[in-house]
Amino acid sequence: MVTTNIYNRQKEIRFSLNSQTLEDVIKSILEYEGKDADFVDVHFISDKKMRDLHKKYFNDPTSTDCMSFPLDQAEEHPQVLGDIFICPKTAWDYVQKDTALFWEEITLYLIHATLHLLGYEDSTTQKRTIMKRKEKAILHSLIRKGKLVSGIL
Repeated sequence: MVTTNIYNRQKEIRFSLNSQTLEDVIKSILEYEGKDADFVDVHFISDKKMRDLHKKYFNDPTSTDCMSFPLDQAEEHPQVLGDIFICPKTAWDYVQKDTALFWEEITLYLIHATLHLLGYEDSTTQKRTIMKRKEKAILHSLIRKGKLVSGIL
């Protein structure tokens, strides 16, 4: 049973998040992967903060949609899976240009970041293809179950 701590540290996109749906998404991803964890932290941050973190940890000053930082190894208990950072402004900008829905895009970022915490990588074309297939499968599974992150904009 994972406990999710959620921190909204940005003011660019005003929203009221349904924290239970976010926690349900993380639980569903872990179940889908046959994994377990005790804790995960999800931070919603500004575009500027995302660029700062991206530069500091990846030597890339551009913005990105999400990042994750794994903490504990699988055999440690209680297991802190890690920290996820999501930029709602990036999601908002994307959905303004595409037919995607804001909360579906946030869910996709959460899936992507959680998969990174579980050890998936997208550093090569082959790994990226595997990860994208996994993201799509999990997203479709969540949509079928009606378990997307939700809230009010």
